[in-house]
Amino acid sequence: MARTIVLRGTYNHLKGKIPVTAVSSFGFTPEVNLRGMDIAQCISYLLEEQFTIQFQSSDTTGYTVSLTDQAANPGTGPIVDLLEDRVGETVTVVTDAGAISGTLQILGTDVIQILEPSGSIAVVPIVQIQAVI
Repeated sequence: MARTIVLRGTYNHLKGKIPVTAVSSFGFTPEVNLRGMDIAQCISYLLEEQFTIQFQSSDTTGYTVSLTDQAANPGTGPIVDLLEDRVGETVTVVTDAGAISGTLQILGTDVIQILEPSGSIAVVPIVQIQAVI
């Protein structure tokens, strides 16, 4: 199973940096506390640890990046088949943590990104999706 980490950084215009404000990891627990570090430093650290960038996205409030340490591509199968024609459309995905609804912005190799009606961005690992509504 691939070790995957998703970082979300929020722009800090006063300091000219993007500190990491959210970290989600799947398949491992990072040895280093990445929260609060500059996102560029986190990416450099993870690249040195043999992770590769799977997708990256920025918006008016911050930057999101997903990295994995294997070339494994879980981005195939019935869930991906259901989502691949729905980028830009409103979707609801069901996970163990609950349902997430909004506009499907990105269908990555191992995660999706949904813009919720509140303006929040949700990054969901494809392997965690149980259903698409």
